[in-house]
Amino acid sequence: MILEIDIGNSRIKWRQLDERDRTVADEGHVQRIDELKRLNAMNAQPLMVRMTSVRGEGETEQVCDWVNSKYSLQVSQAKVSKQCGAVRNSYKDVNRMGIDRWLAMLAAYDRVGGPCVIVDGGTALTVDILAADGSHEGGYILPGLRLMRSSLVENTGIELSAKTVADSAEPGHSTEEAVMNGTLAVLLALIEKKAMGSILLLTGGDAEVLAAMLPEQKRLLVPSLVLDGLTIACPYVSS
Repeated sequence: MILEIDIGNSRIKWRQLDERDRTVADEGHVQRIDELKRLNAMNAQPLMVRMTSVRGEGETEQVCDWVNSKYSLQVSQAKVSKQCGAVRNSYKDVNRMGIDRWLAMLAAYDRVGGPCVIVDGGTALTVDILAADGSHEGGYILPGLRLMRSSLVENTGIELSAKTVADSAEPGHSTEEAVMNGTLAVLLALIEKKAMGSILLLTGGDAEVLAAMLPEQKRLLVPSLVLDGLTIACPYVSS
């Protein structure tokens, strides 16, 4: 069994894979590292632990130390590179690209094998564009839905009630609708414009909300995209 861990800004996703055919034996997500350590699933001894993290060195090292102590294994950490397979990074300084974006691109191209647009709707929303040959044509980083909405509340006189507003990109008929719909409409407009003519892959916490507002035949909802990329970036080699 192989243990994979994706430490994101808001939550920690994990899964256990069969090392032979990559089938998922177990998976889940938690909010904190101490919750991960307490899971019953973590009592199984893995052959390999691979990890990706966008958090600071302190939290990342905490997980590495725990893995070493519990399993007597060194964590295989994914790194951004200039090229992996057919996917070529457009950044001059590849270390400036977030590892989650890079892994999502690897998995997207592995799945599609052609031009595609990758959207990761998390705390920040990222949009990356891959050409037919796998070359990265650039991308965008902007606030995600929750961050955009909280920023409006914190930096203006806008006050939002706790009432539920249905997901929509239509003009709002209340302050709540105007904020919720307006922020969603901004993200959808960028996604639709850049995904025109390409396959669109969505992942991240807001992926389902975004996918529900887009034409079904043009998009793929892939919650495991970053972990799928981790599998590609850090392959298991049997001894």
